[in-house]
Amino acid sequence: MSVALNAACPCGSGRKYKRCCQPADAEAAKAKRSKVPLALVGSGVVLGLIFAFTHGLRVGGLVAATGVIVAVLVLAFGDPPPPRGGGDDPAAMNFGR
Repeated sequence: MSVALNAACPCGSGRKYKRCCQPADAEAAKAKRSKVPLALVGSGVVLGLIFAFTHGLRVGGLVAATGVIVAVLVLAFGDPPPPRGGGDDPAAMNFGR
């Protein structure tokens, strides 16, 4: 369920969502996202060991390396940096809000 930032908080405190529960929700989502690359590396290593025993070291190494590469790509492209401050970046435009 998505709650607008300026809407009343669903916890019933009477405060705006952005001032009440949104920081905690954002931190929980960030913690959940940080576990995904670790799971990818772990599954890649486990699959690499399984393939190493069944198909040989070369195939197992390639499978494990693929898991690590996918984890690095998820880390690199999963959470983009915030926009720069200043007037030269269209993403940083302030429309008087």
